[in-house]
Amino acid sequence: MMIKKIYRFKNFKCDVEVFEGNSSSVIVFNNMDNDLKSEEMRDLVIVPNDYGYIKIKKVDKETVICSGFLDKRFFNEDMIDDIMENYLKNELNVVKYQVDYWHIELVKTDEEFCEYNGEY
Repeated sequence: MMIKKIYRFKNFKCDVEVFEGNSSSVIVFNNMDNDLKSEEMRDLVIVPNDYGYIKIKKVDKETVICSGFLDKRFFNEDMIDDIMENYLKNELNVVKYQVDYWHIELVKTDEEFCEYNGEY
């Protein structure tokens, strides 16, 4: 099941997609305005990167752990704390209890990439 929401922190806003599974969920942070429409796609497609993701793993009925990465051009440690301490439980309702353990990497995602366009 997929849920679409918005994440807001001070002056920042982004789209959120939540993909729920039985024992884990993935939360993708992105800007839906950057998504390519089918008529915009050509032979060489460069798809804009998402802002990052967080995976939530349910260990047992009361324990969840989170890992993932967020682009440091858009996110900072205060925002990660807000997501973990408030947003996951109060806005998304993907966790029932406070998240006690997480490892979220702040990375810059626009430095290098690998691609294949089907021609070589």
